[in-house]
Amino acid sequence: PLLSNSEASPPTEALEPSVAPSSLQNEAPPGELKIAKITMLISFNISYVDMKPHITELAGLFARELNVNISQVRNYYYMA
Repeated sequence: PLLSNSEASPPTEALEPSVAPSSLQNEAPPGELKIAKITMLISFNISYVDMKPHITELAGLFARELNVNISQVRNYYYMA
């Protein structure tokens, strides 16, 4: 059965923040160290042998987008 307009969930744009967070909110005060860990699980439909030459490039892309040094991005892999 189809949902009526009153039963349908709101559009996704209603759930998005109206203003993007400022990069200043992510910076630690002078003299303080901010530590965080982000774990991402990504699945690719290619073999590890084909992916291996691109892992460093992928880590570099993550580092750039997270505004961290590439040395702060670790590569872990699980082969099923």
